[in-house]
Amino acid sequence: NSRENMPFFLTIESEMNQAKGFTYLFPFVFFFVAVLVILVTTSQMILKERSQIGTLKAIGVSKNGILLFYVGLVCSLVFLGILIGEIIGPILIPLIMGNKYGLIYTLPDLRYVFPIFQGILSAVLFLLASALTTLLVVYKEASLNPSESMRPSLPAFKAKGKRKGARKKESALFLSTKMAFRNIRVNIVKSIMVVVGVMGCTALLLTGYGIEDTVNYGINHDLAKVGDCDFTLTFSEGKKEGDFAEDISEIEGISGFEMYQNNVSKVENPSSLSVNSTIYVLTGAENTHFAFARGLKNDEVAVSKKIQESLSLQEGEWITFSIGNVKHTSKIAFFYEAFFYSGIALYSSNDIFRGEELSYNGVYLDLEKGTDIEKVRRALKEKLPYLLTSQSKADWRLKINNVLQGVLVMTGAVKIFAILLALVVLYNLALLNFNERSRDIATLKVLGFSLREIVLSLLLETMFLTSLGVLCGLALGYPFMLAVLSLNKVELVTYLYYVSPLSFFYSFLLTFVVAFFVNLFFGFKSKKIAMVESLKSVE
Repeated sequence: NSRENMPFFLTIESEMNQAKGFTYLFPFVFFFVAVLVILVTTSQMILKERSQIGTLKAIGVSKNGILLFYVGLVCSLVFLGILIGEIIGPILIPLIMGNKYGLIYTLPDLRYVFPIFQGILSAVLFLLASALTTLLVVYKEASLNPSESMRPSLPAFKAKGKRKGARKKESALFLSTKMAFRNIRVNIVKSIMVVVGVMGCTALLLTGYGIEDTVNYGINHDLAKVGDCDFTLTFSEGKKEGDFAEDISEIEGISGFEMYQNNVSKVENPSSLSVNSTIYVLTGAENTHFAFARGLKNDEVAVSKKIQESLSLQEGEWITFSIGNVKHTSKIAFFYEAFFYSGIALYSSNDIFRGEELSYNGVYLDLEKGTDIEKVRRALKEKLPYLLTSQSKADWRLKINNVLQGVLVMTGAVKIFAILLALVVLYNLALLNFNERSRDIATLKVLGFSLREIVLSLLLETMFLTSLGVLCGLALGYPFMLAVLSLNKVELVTYLYYVSPLSFFYSFLLTFVVAFFVNLFFGFKSKKIAMVESLKSVE
């Protein structure tokens, strides 16, 4: 086989493609989140400095001068963040990925390499986004008259006619609910920001959980189909079935075995379109350990769906492949779905072999119940000089996990970043909401509303928006997971996409609970609001 067809080369190539895939999708996600954080932070800053903007205008500072000042201020802070990120990032990320690859490969010493072009491009994009975001936020305030800027911002209300008849005293819950939905309506931009921020965090969380679910589901799926034996053996040379039976006859605890042959071959469809794939030749027939092939006839083969998609095959078509140096053609019986065991499967009794006695390079080995697995492994090493590997179910799981270590590391990183982003985004949004509502809260305190009623109003507003964001994020998480995995395909496996119900529940719960406690914290801070100071106006 050429180097391009060797499993080790395919693994290295898939790892490189995987690492490159990270650079295409995640930067866009974090860029979007960064813009949202800048927007929220700038909004808070302008809210606090509203009267200062009015004062600057009153003493003759032009609108352009005010815009230039705040754009420069925000861009300076963003540039400082860019500088820190571009120093730490190229050091931290290679160390994390280097530790991961060091478990699998022998690597040379890592050296610090700064991506000059990418670093400059990232800085320019973030600074442009920061400048545009600041302009959008400041422009409205800078366009007001000085007297309007120096007064607190008041929401616009629509007057409603009085209802006839006496009105019963409304409950605290009813009043809190009315206030919550009134605030959502009159602060629609901020409400949209809350929904979008929560949606992004939830989608990232579900993506992380979904990738882990997909990997675990694929491993469990294939081990259930092929892993009903105690050992899978591979040989350094081909062995006849009778010779192998004689070699293991003195080893105690073996209850049975099924020999198999696998090799990598070029597979062609009727139109001569070809791919490289594994050919599995099995001796077990209807009772084969390779459950994907059960039900085959002696003139048919089973083909994995990965090959079907690559070659656009249909059931009943003929497919061409090689075993050794001999080319064979056989009819496709059906397609099977596999995570790791992609290829073409057929029985050694297939008509294409014309009854010849085949040599095999592997065995599915069954042990008697209660047999010491490690004792049999040692005996096999002693009795079989041609034994290359002996792998149990646990060994197979570890091997597949090593191949997919990059995806699993990415999964953990996505979940950690999602939780951190949820804290940052939700804290900023809650702080913005609290600052905007300080005058309303002071008014409610003057009117005699209790702390419980005020906290309930704040919670109802933010948790309703959080619920909308979480639901949208759960709907977006699955397609986002598909996009991430499509950019991180591993040549040796085929993803069987799956997200468990528990992952949806955990993604909902984590985001919702974080939002609840953050907003509860700000709700109880309302008792520290000074009523006189908050209700003051500049005259």
